[in-house]
Amino acid sequence: MIRRLYRLPVADEGKLVAIVAQRGVSTLIVDVEPFVANWGAPSAEFAEGAVQLARSIAAGAPLISDIIFATNSHRTRPALPGVDELAITVVRAAGKPWRTKYIRGLPSPVAVVGDQIITDGLLAWRLDVAFLHVVPTVPMPWWPRLQTVIGRLLSPLLCKPLLGGQCDEQR
Repeated sequence: MIRRLYRLPVADEGKLVAIVAQRGVSTLIVDVEPFVANWGAPSAEFAEGAVQLARSIAAGAPLISDIIFATNSHRTRPALPGVDELAITVVRAAGKPWRTKYIRGLPSPVAVVGDQIITDGLLAWRLDVAFLHVVPTVPMPWWPRLQTVIGRLLSPLLCKPLLGGQCDEQR
């Protein structure tokens, strides 16, 4: 039998912090676009958003020790200061969902935060961890829009079905 992906919808930063705290997550892999910075945003905006998110998570989820900001884009990697004893790593050209060497050896449990089922969700499925699915509220470039359509088509195959063919919210 094929193992299915479990998806937890995340509407905002507050919901993300609550889920991470509730699940006792130690390592969080966060897709950069669009949750931390919009597509094509300058590195300064990404750095500011990453530090803000890390501070919120550190304040609300005390068990977290590592945050990895992973993007498949080739954006410039900003220097990010440590936040409240958190190890923060930025991985650009991450090769999600196929490359995972940047995750090896990190403490469990792990969760993946992202907007795309076919990259972030598939990475979570490969790692057998929770997928915290962010639905973008900002306009998307054509490539992420296409990935969203493909992800919706693959959702019934990858995800544990609920009403409407969405992924299960319990794990």
